[in-house]
Amino acid sequence: MPVRINFWRMQSSKMGLNFGHRDRSKFIGFSTVAAVKEKPRAAQFPKGANKSSANINPYVVLLQRCIGKRTLAEGKGVHAHILKTGAERAAGLSVGNCLLHLYSKCHCVEDARQVFDKMRVRNVFSWNTIIAAYAQCGNMKQALRFFNEIPAKNEFSWNTMIEGYLKCGSLEDAGQLFDKMPQRNVFSWNIMIAGYVKYGKLENARELFDKMPERDGVSWNVMIAGYAKHGPAEEALKLHWQMQHLVVRRDEYPLASVLSACACLPDLQHGRQIHSSVIKEGFESDAFVESALVDMYAKCGCVEDARRIFEKMRERDVVSWTSMIAGYACCGNMEDARHVFDEMPERNVFSWNAMLAGFAQNGLGEEALKLWCQMQRIETQIDSVTFVAVLSACASLATLEQGKQVHGHVIRTGFESDAFVGSALLDMYAKCGSIENAHQHFEKMPKRDVVSWNTMITAYAQNGYGEEALQIFARMLQAGMKANHITFIGVLSGCNHAGLVDEGCHYFDSMRKDHGIAPIIDHYACMVDLLGRAGYLDKALDLINDMAFEPTATIWGALLGACRIHGNMELGKYAAECLFKLEPHSAGPYVLLSNIYSAAGMWEDAARIRKLMKERGVAKKPGYSWIEVNNKVHTFCVADRSNPESVEIYTTLERLTEQIKQIGYVPDTNLVLHDVEEEYKEHLLLYHSERLAIAFGLIHTPPGTPVRVFKNLRVCGDCHTAIKFISRIVGREFVVRDANRFHHFREGSCSCGDYW
Repeated sequence: MPVRINFWRMQSSKMGLNFGHRDRSKFIGFSTVAAVKEKPRAAQFPKGANKSSANINPYVVLLQRCIGKRTLAEGKGVHAHILKTGAERAAGLSVGNCLLHLYSKCHCVEDARQVFDKMRVRNVFSWNTIIAAYAQCGNMKQALRFFNEIPAKNEFSWNTMIEGYLKCGSLEDAGQLFDKMPQRNVFSWNIMIAGYVKYGKLENARELFDKMPERDGVSWNVMIAGYAKHGPAEEALKLHWQMQHLVVRRDEYPLASVLSACACLPDLQHGRQIHSSVIKEGFESDAFVESALVDMYAKCGCVEDARRIFEKMRERDVVSWTSMIAGYACCGNMEDARHVFDEMPERNVFSWNAMLAGFAQNGLGEEALKLWCQMQRIETQIDSVTFVAVLSACASLATLEQGKQVHGHVIRTGFESDAFVGSALLDMYAKCGSIENAHQHFEKMPKRDVVSWNTMITAYAQNGYGEEALQIFARMLQAGMKANHITFIGVLSGCNHAGLVDEGCHYFDSMRKDHGIAPIIDHYACMVDLLGRAGYLDKALDLINDMAFEPTATIWGALLGACRIHGNMELGKYAAECLFKLEPHSAGPYVLLSNIYSAAGMWEDAARIRKLMKERGVAKKPGYSWIEVNNKVHTFCVADRSNPESVEIYTTLERLTEQIKQIGYVPDTNLVLHDVEEEYKEHLLLYHSERLAIAFGLIHTPPGTPVRVFKNLRVCGDCHTAIKFISRIVGREFVVRDANRFHHFREGSCSCGDYW
C-alpha cells in the first residue's frame, strides 16, 4: 500500500493558515500580544506630570520620535548629547523611561540595563520595560528576577512575563503564572490562548476560551484561526457561526481564517456562504480576503472560480499565485499550473513546493526532478515539503541513486529528524527495493509516528518479507502505538505475499475484535487475494458474498488472478463478467480470461476474447522494464533493439541463457499463450524486457553490486526462473519490482519463495 502524504496540507501548515508571509498579527501568534496588550499611554511620564509639561522637554520629544521610528542611531545620539551636556541628572523620570523604552524596543538589553541601573527614580513603567527587554531576548531568568523585585505589579507586568515564557515555549511556566494572577484582563486571556494555539494545544486554548468572563474580537479570531490551522477545521466554522449569532464585530481576519478552514475540509458550500458575507460586509477588495478566497476555491476543486477572483485582484502577492498553482495541480492540470508558475513575478519556497508536489503526485516524476535540479542551481530556499515531494518523485521512478543524493542533501540541511521527511525516505528506499537502507534509516529515526511504522511494515510486505513485516507490527504495538486502517493493509499484504494464510485470517479477525477497526474494501481485497492465491477459491468467494458492501473491481480482479493461477475456468469466467460490467474499458480482465483459455488450450475462446477487446476498443497495456544506471533511466520493451548497445545486450543475454541451460534451466513454453511452434515460443521468452534490462545492468554496473530492474506489469514466470539461475552463475543480487511486489534474487533463490 503506497504511503500517501498530503503535500497541500503540509504546505498550508508551513505557510501558516495558507496565506504565506502576510502579517496576521491581529489574529494569531505572539504578534497577537503586540496587537492586544495594553498600550503604555503616558506611563513613561512621572506621576503627577501631564503630557503638556513633558512636551516642554526637547529630549522627550526627540526620543519619542526615535522610539516610533526605531532609529537606534539617532536615539543613541540624543543619549550621548544628554551625557555630554550633563543633563542626565536633571532629565528626570520621563527621559529615563524614554531611553529605557528605546533600547528595549531595539533589543539593546545591555544599554537598557545601564540606563535602568542609573535611574534614581523608577515607576512601574520602568520595571515593566526592563522586564520586557529581557523577556524579548529570551532571558527569562533575569526577567523573573526583576519581576520578583518590582515594588508594585500591574496587569502589564504579568502579561509581559507570560508572553516571554510563551515565546520561549515554556507553556507550563506561563500557565502557572497565569493561574497566580490576582486580576486578569481580556489581554491576559488572549495572550495565554494565543500561546496555546501557537503550539497546537487547542484543547487547552479552548478550555481558557470557554472560561473567559468577557471576549473581544481578538479572542474569537485567535480561536478560529487556531482551529483553521491545527484542526478540526469544523470547529472553526462552528465558532464563526456562534460569533455571528452573538453579533461580535468582526473584521477581515476571522473571515480569512474561516475560508482557510473551508479550504482544508474542503467545504465548498460553506465557503460560498462566507464569500457572500465577504461581499455584504465590504471586504471583497481586501487583498488578504481575496487570497483566502482564491485558496478556498482552488482547494475545493473550483479552479475557474479561483481564477476569476485571481484575475480581478488589483494586487497579487506570491500567496495568491501559489494558490492557483496548487489548485491546478490538485486537478491534475499541470500544464496550466506550469503556465502560472512561469508567469510569477517572484517566487518563494511555497511556490516551488506547489509545483514540485504537483509533478510528483501527478505521475510526472521526471519533471519533478528537473525542477529540483533547477532549485539547486539557483539556490532557492528549501524545507521539509520540498524534500517530501522530491523523494516521492524518486520513489515513483525507482531512481535509487538520485534518492540517495537527495538523502545526502537532507542530512546536510538538518531535515533528517523531520517526521514527514523520515517517512518519505523510508518510502523511497522501500519502493527502490533497498530494504536494507530502509531498515537502517528506520532504526536511526529519533521519533517514529504511525506513518513511520506503517511505511516500514508496508516496505517489508512489498519486498516479500512477510515474517519481518509482522515483527515490525509487534514492535509497533509494544511501543504503545495505535494501529490504524493502513497498518492492517500492510500487515495483510505481508501475509499475502508470504502465503501466511492462518496469520492473515488471525489479523483480519483481530482488527475489529482487538483494535476496534472495521475492515474496509482494501482489507477484504487483501484477504480475497490471500485465500485465492493459496487455492482457497471457495472461501474467497464466500468472503466476497458475506461483505457488507458491493464488491469493487479490485475484489473481482484479485479473484480472477487467483483463478488464472489455479486454472479455475468457471469461476474465472464469473469474475471476469463482473469485471466487464465495472470496468468495461480495462484491459486486465480480458487479458487474464484470455490467458486462462490459452493455458487450457482453448484457442478459439481465447481468440474470441481478444476479438471482443478489439470490438470494444480496449487496448492492452504494453509491457516494459527500466533500469537506472549513472543517474539515467534506460527503458526496454520485448525484443527491443532501439538501444545503441543492443548487439552487446543480445550477445550477453544469449550467452547467459546457454550457461543457465547447462545447470538445469528449461524454458517453460507453456507460459507462451500463443498457438505457435515450440521453438518460436522459446525465442519469444528469451527477449522479454526484464531480461534485456538485466543484461544491460550486468554490462554497466560494477561486479558484486545489486542490479535493480523495474517492470510495469507482473514479471513473467519463466523470466522469474531464469533470473534465479542467472543470480547463481554471476554471483549478483537482482532486485526486480513488478506491478505487485519486489523480488530479491540471490544465489539461485528468490525472496518470494516462488509464492507470487
